[in-house]
Amino acid sequence: MLLNRNNPIRVRRCSWAVWLAVFGCSIFAYAGAQPVVSKPFVVKDDSGRSLRFAQPPQRIISLSPHITELLFAAGADDRIVAVSRYSDYPEAAKKIPIIGDAHSVNIEMLVALNTDLVLVWQSGNSIRTIEMLERLDIPYFFSDPKTVPEMIDSIRTLGLLVGDPQQANRKANQLQQRWEALQNRYSARSKVRVFYQIWHEPLFTISNPHIIDHLIQICGGENIFSDQPQSAFRTQLEAVIVAKPEVIFFGGLNRREEQATNRRYWQRFTELPAVTNEHLIAVPDEWLHRPAPRLLDGADYLCEQLDRVRKQINPER
Repeated sequence: MLLNRNNPIRVRRCSWAVWLAVFGCSIFAYAGAQPVVSKPFVVKDDSGRSLRFAQPPQRIISLSPHITELLFAAGADDRIVAVSRYSDYPEAAKKIPIIGDAHSVNIEMLVALNTDLVLVWQSGNSIRTIEMLERLDIPYFFSDPKTVPEMIDSIRTLGLLVGDPQQANRKANQLQQRWEALQNRYSARSKVRVFYQIWHEPLFTISNPHIIDHLIQICGGENIFSDQPQSAFRTQLEAVIVAKPEVIFFGGLNRREEQATNRRYWQRFTELPAVTNEHLIAVPDEWLHRPAPRLLDGADYLCEQLDRVRKQINPER
């Protein structure tokens, strides 16, 4: 399939003399015009694989909510024929058929959709899914941005991939400006010790490879587990108590019951500075847990909250 299909132009019959008088020689030049055909191109995915395309893919499947958001940001939403479960943003994404989740994909649906390309979350989708795509000889492209600049570059890459980079570049430029403004405003400020909770039972957190750790650093925070090798991992309550975080972040900003549960969990440990100073802060995890454009909204919120804590601990900081 081609990106632009030229419909046949039907011309009413008229005498050669009238044509020649009105259009002159221009008709001969027009008659020689040919439909624009896309040239083969190569795009590198987030795993470093170089994929060659004869033409931009027209029927795309997204296997991660963050990929769905990136495709919409790149202006490629009209190419999406199926998405993974929890692809709930923007609102239009909810109307797209669901083909599976991070662990499994409906193989019959996959074949029936006759897709040109499947976008895969490298660190989230199962090996079985990737092996299935290879067996079926269906092209796939890895998306796995680890930092905000990588997320922004992903939008540009998807714009190139679908053969229409203008909207993608505009969106990427806007996000880049916001990101640079955040860095300039907060990154040099004094550090606040942070514990970021993914879940409380069992207790899960993040470390330096995770994109949220990247945001914490830019906002002038210091993740107490930043030196751990795993991106997200289970930790012990005792380790958190020993590290004495000045602020504890957890999800549930828009979910009151979950937010209350998290507060009750931590309020038992009065030896923690974050508890003593009432710096138990709920965050919009639906923004922060996906490497997509709303990550910048989450970063704004995170930086503002950290700055508030910083000023309360020591107004001169």
